[in-house]
Amino acid sequence: FGGTFSGPLPFFNFGEGGPMFHNGIDRTFFFFAYEGSRVRLPQVANTTVVSRNVRTIAHPSLLPLFSAFPLPTGPDNANGLTAPFLAGYSNPQSQDSTSIRIDHNITKQISIFGRYSQSPQQSDTLLPANSLAQSRTGDTRTFTLGFNAAFNSNLTNEFRFNWSRNIAVSETQFRSFQGTIQPDKSLWVLSPLNENSIVSISFSGGLLQQNPNGRGERKQINIADTFSWVFGNHLFKFGADYRTSPARQDLPDYSFTAQFNNLTAVTTGRAASVSYTINNPRFTEYSWKSFGSFAQDTWRVSKRLTLDYGVRWDVNPPPDMNPD
Repeated sequence: FGGTFSGPLPFFNFGEGGPMFHNGIDRTFFFFAYEGSRVRLPQVANTTVVSRNVRTIAHPSLLPLFSAFPLPTGPDNANGLTAPFLAGYSNPQSQDSTSIRIDHNITKQISIFGRYSQSPQQSDTLLPANSLAQSRTGDTRTFTLGFNAAFNSNLTNEFRFNWSRNIAVSETQFRSFQGTIQPDKSLWVLSPLNENSIVSISFSGGLLQQNPNGRGERKQINIADTFSWVFGNHLFKFGADYRTSPARQDLPDYSFTAQFNNLTAVTTGRAASVSYTINNPRFTEYSWKSFGSFAQDTWRVSKRLTLDYGVRWDVNPPPDMNPD
């Protein structure tokens, strides 16, 4: 769903006498657009979960954790660790895109425009066997300013300035599904682990996880200019482009994973494997910069022959990591 709305934009009349506002016809225009979507994607989970056998013979310290996993819908598999699970569910998605543009003719030869757009979006993906929902949200914003000038019939110039920012946030949260209950975090998120730590306790057929917000942000500034010159049968163009793009990715304080993927580990309460990571610094920053310039000619040799040729020079150094 959505719509557009556009037309001339009134502006102040600074001349003496007459109305305070000019109707903007042939001078100033605006264009507004909105588009939204709401989608629920039906899904079928045909997978495996922790077996009834494991829920019975597991070490007492592990038993409370199994409340996070839905009960099987069929008999245990031959391995004794997993059992089939079949259920239906849906994944919601939403997006709203809004943009507005204003064009103004300063004179017949000179015009400017500005455009702003914003597009937030969100999606949830359920992992039914684990009662986990991966939530992803994003927000993209852009602003563009343009200047067009025709100095005469042979000389024109186009200038563009663009700023953009993209923010993406991902998080994995427990979501009750088929009667599941999140276990008390004090039983499996142990010191020095905290709310800003990734903690994963995995079993064959199930994953209990705390995954805090993963946030990434990237900005970009782009400046470009193109000068055109018509000389006889030639159309010469000269231009330059500069771009800078800093980015940041936040990291969790700690990452901890314990795997109980065999009967020995399940019955003894001792993980088959354990990994532990400390992140320092707890963020990563990058910065990209680039510059380009070009010169080209479109030569109309005859009515049937046109030649295009030119040269371009680009500088793309490697990104700076964690710049000051």
